[in-house]
Amino acid sequence: MKVVAGDYIIIKEIVEEQAAKEGFSYSSADTSNMHVAKATVIKPSKKHDWVEEGDTILYTKPRAFQILIDGEFLTAITSGNVVVVL
Repeated sequence: MKVVAGDYIIIKEIVEEQAAKEGFSYSSADTSNMHVAKATVIKPSKKHDWVEEGDTILYTKPRAFQILIDGEFLTAITSGNVVVVL
């Protein structure tokens, strides 16, 4: 796979149960409505030398969109969606 549309980064969202500092657990259904999510970078465009395949990131979800590639749902975001590279 090669990203050719300029600023896009292809990612796969990491779905996991989250625990709050107070000890409460949140299911993936609870966290699906959160504004920021964790993901693994599948393929960045050549334009992005600060992120590599396999990096874990936090990204904002409102401007992200899902795409189906080889039977797998992945997400396309722009560099502006990346909040943190972990």
